[in-house]
Amino acid sequence: MATNKKTLGITILLIGIMLLIIGVIGVNTSSAEFDIIFIVGFLSPGILFLVVGMILLALHLHNVT
Repeated sequence: MATNKKTLGITILLIGIMLLIIGVIGVNTSSAEFDIIFIVGFLSPGILFLVVGMILLALHLHNVT
């Protein structure tokens, strides 16, 4: 792998946080029929990216210690 787990984990965490922010703003400002677009399009991938980023950082910390 060209990049290490720490760099990849931090990058994925930042992408996940940005997706969550966009999703929350979209759900709060859109009408009811567009809520599912923001939930499926931004909130779900944002949560997935956060979990994957945390796993990668945990693996990095496990290998360091």
